[in-house]
Amino acid sequence: MNCSPILLRTPGRLLLQCVLQGALVLAQPTVCLADSAASSTATQTPLAPRETAFMDSAARANLAEIRLGQLMLQRSTVAEVKFFARRMVEEHQTNLDGLNQLAAQKGARLPDDLSVADKQLYDRLSKLGSPQLEHDYMGIAGLKGHLDAQKLFQTYLQDGKDKDLLSYAQMTLPTINDHLEMARHMLANTRSE
Repeated sequence: MNCSPILLRTPGRLLLQCVLQGALVLAQPTVCLADSAASSTATQTPLAPRETAFMDSAARANLAEIRLGQLMLQRSTVAEVKFFARRMVEEHQTNLDGLNQLAAQKGARLPDDLSVADKQLYDRLSKLGSPQLEHDYMGIAGLKGHLDAQKLFQTYLQDGKDKDLLSYAQMTLPTINDHLEMARHMLANTRSE
C-alpha cells in the first residue's frame, strides 16, 4: 500500500489516507467475487445425474409427507397423530422450501407432484377410517417413509459431490431422524395399548 506522507502533513490525515486506500484494496476482491458469482450463475453447469436424482427423490419425499400430513389433519380423530401430522407438514415444507431455493440457484426443476406409489397411498388412506387410517399412516408414511428418506440422505452424504446439496443433506438428516424416532415411539405405544 502506498501511503504518501508528502501530500499529507498531519499524522491523522496520514492514517485516514492509509485506511481509505486499504478499504479500496479490500473492496476490489469483493467486487470481483460478485462479478464471478453473477457470471457463474449465467453459465451454470448442469448437475450430475446423482445430484439430480437426489434432489428429485428428496422433493418427492417431502411432498409425500406434506400431502399425507394434510390428509391426516383433515381426517384423523387421534390428537397424537394430528400433532405428528402437523409437524410433518410444517417441517417438511421448510425442508422443501430449502431444496427449492437450491434448485433455483442451480437451474434445476423439482417435481411438484407425488410419485405414483405415494398417490396410491394417498388414495388408499383417504378411504380408510379410524383406527386403520392412523395405523397405516404411522406405519407407512411415518415409519417406512422416514426410513427410506434416512437411507436416501445418508447415501447422498457418502456419495454426493455437490457441496450445497451435501450441506442441505447434513442439515436435514437430523430432522428426518427425529421424525423416525417419533414414528417408532408412537407405533410402539399403540401396539402396547
